[in-house]
Amino acid sequence: MGAPAAHGTGTIVHQLLLRAVIVPFERSFFGTVAGGSWRHSEPMPCIRLVCAELWLTNAFGQSPAGSNSFATLPDGGLRTFHGGQFNFQVEGLLGIVNDAVPVISVQEALSIRDVYAFVKEAPSGASLQLRVNQDGNEITTLSIASGATASTPINGAGLPALQALANLSLDITAVGTTYPSRDLTVTIRV
Repeated sequence: MGAPAAHGTGTIVHQLLLRAVIVPFERSFFGTVAGGSWRHSEPMPCIRLVCAELWLTNAFGQSPAGSNSFATLPDGGLRTFHGGQFNFQVEGLLGIVNDAVPVISVQEALSIRDVYAFVKEAPSGASLQLRVNQDGNEITTLSIASGATASTPINGAGLPALQALANLSLDITAVGTTYPSRDLTVTIRV
């Protein structure tokens, strides 16, 4: 582990947690037919796996540890997700409005995979600007350029987690000046 170092204001800090998994076996299990096809999986939804270490212990002692670091990957680790999505949908011509649709309640804490938006008819004259909020605080903003029908997806790796019992809302902060756009869908994948 490295020595503590100063970080700039606004640097994202992740809390590291240790999780140990112990899988016991009966004596001589791996000499059986079942031992030849044995597999083990461990559910870990909504985490960022930064490193993994594995070693085995048997009657002969403990094996050398094997380890893998995933900290240098683009998302700062291997990210796992719950699965599913939240969708905001606004039918018809769009206008500038806060709380453009009824709020969506989040039932459990979830990490965000990504957020993106698309429309049936593109805005023209200016871009469509959107803001996604959690309990009134901005999570992210999205933009659909004039003449385009989709935003660039926002990677959730740097976004705050969705909190249990939080309310998600959508604001439309700008529309096309020549044609505002119509039939909007904003998707938050978890």
